[in-house]
This record gives sequence, structure tokens and C-alpha cells, in this order.
Amino acid sequence: MGNQKRVKAILEEEAIIIKDEKEANTLHQQGWYGKLKNNKLIIDPFEALHLIERKKIILYALNDQGEREVSAQEASQIFSKNNKTFWRNYVVYKDLRNRGYVVRIGQKNDPFFFKLYPRGTVPNKTPYEAIIIPLQEGTGFPIKELDEVIRIATSTRKKLVFALVDSLGDISYVTVNELELEDISNDKEFPKWEKRGEKNEGI
Repeated sequence: MGNQKRVKAILEEEAIIIKDEKEANTLHQQGWYGKLKNNKLIIDPFEALHLIERKKIILYALNDQGEREVSAQEASQIFSKNNKTFWRNYVVYKDLRNRGYVVRIGQKNDPFFFKLYPRGTVPNKTPYEAIIIPLQEGTGFPIKELDEVIRIATSTRKKLVFALVDSLGDISYVTVNELELEDISNDKEFPKWEKRGEKNEGI
């Protein structure tokens, strides 16, 4: 089949942009990455790093000499520079994407969370079904922020899920119902997660 052509993406300040209109539309429709604006695709750092690792895009940074390619490792360092929880959040993002879900940033400020969409759906036409809160295992979570996410989940009628990341990058998912934790390892309705605490492939 040969090598798949990788799409060119440009890192401009805090934005990652795919400028070719055809490539932007194709990439957006293939996995519902980013947001289309003025015939360009704007992707966030989680999406960019995931696409670099999957060899879907080549990221370039601009400098005085023109453009230079940015590796996955360097991209991770750049994205982590002003975001101390980037890697923890990315581990969760990557795991959910690898399971086939569409994942979008729900809220950037504390409390940070992802919106999770069902497999095989169109985010602009299908509502998201869960709020995913990445947490480092063994760390606390401020009561004020917990109250906030419970309020959001209750008002939007979404499942609230904590993604607990351990020191090895393994993830456990538990739901929160008011202040009661519930293991959803065997939840047959939503979502069909793998065994709780099991090591996830690709992390």
C-alpha cells in the first residue's frame, strides 16, 4: 500500500493549523479532529500530539529561517511548558481515542475536563455522553471543583467519570454519583470499558 501521506500542520503561537483546505476537511471528517474555520482546521495540542504519533500529520514550527519539523517528543515539551498537567491529560485523551471514542476539550480552566462522544457519531449532530475528569492517582481534588463538575454533569444530564492515572500511566475509570464512587468495570450500558486498572495498550 505504500507510505501514507502525512498532512502538514503549522504551530503558530498557541494554535496548530492545517491550512490546506482539502486536507483539513479530510482529516476533520476522518476522526472529527479540530474545528474548521475559514477553510482551515484548528486542532488542539492533545489532537496534534496524537496525530503526530499516529503519523497522520507533520508539525512544523516557524522561525527566522522558515519552517522546521517538530518531533513528537519536542511537541510534548512545548505543550507541557505552560501546562503542568498536559501529559496526565494526554494519557487519558490518547487512551479514549485508541478505544474509538471522539474526545473534545470540555473546559480548559479548573476543573479541566473532556467531553466524550459515542463511537461512530458526529459531534456537531450528536450530544456528548460523559464528562471525563483526568486525575493523578493519589492526589486530592478540591471540593469546590468537585461541586462544580457535579453541577455541570447534573444540569446537562451527563455521566461523570474520573480517569485515575497511576505512576505507570495505567488508567482506572470510576463514575461519580453525587459523592458516591461507583466502579464501572462491568457497566454494560455506558461505556464498555476494559477491566478496571488493566494496563492500556499504547501508553
